Amino acid sequence: MKSLHLFCFLLFLSIAPGSSGATESGGEPAPYPAAYLPTSGWLVGPASLRTTPGIPFPCVMMNQYDNGDSLRFAGTDQKLLTLAVTLRRPVFIPAHRYGVGLAIAPSFDIKTEGYAYDPTTLIINLHTGPALRPLIKDTESLLVMLDQSTPLRFSLIGTADGLTRMDRCYREQKNTQNKQNPS
Repeated sequence: MKSLHLFCFLLFLSIAPGSSGATESGGEPAPYPAAYLPTSGWLVGPASLRTTPGIPFPCVMMNQYDNGDSLRFAGTDQKLLTLAVTLRRPVFIPAHRYGVGLAIAPSFDIKTEGYAYDPTTLIINLHTGPALRPLIKDTESLLVMLDQSTPLRFSLIGTADGLTRMDRCYREQKNTQNKQNPS
């Protein structure tokens, strides 16, 4: 069974656009690396198991990628609050700020800052910048540029479903809290 999965994955890589050093028309190198692929569907759940009366916690949708990195979007109903990028290797100094760029072709490109939570995780505030949520819902990938390092391109396949489930998670928490703490 494992060999079948490996065969299908290798077949996909051999026909996927940009997966083998593909070039744009005209022979120029592609401007961004091929996208890392998620290892499963988006996992969704509350950001915390702890409850605070009257305050529902955001929910999180998370995916791990075939390169070992992961993305976690935290949000409430129809709003994204943060993006956590966890790398497979320690590169950050905890509590330091790092320049980060986020891009979605063809028109979304912002420069912002991220906060190193630990040596492998950078947390990016999304609730004060331009609305990223409508863009990630229907796009193929998100490009993350960390300071001077090579850009990381993450496939966002299945994001629309993940966002729908994240909204439902938040509403269910809110409804549960309202039932437990009627006004």
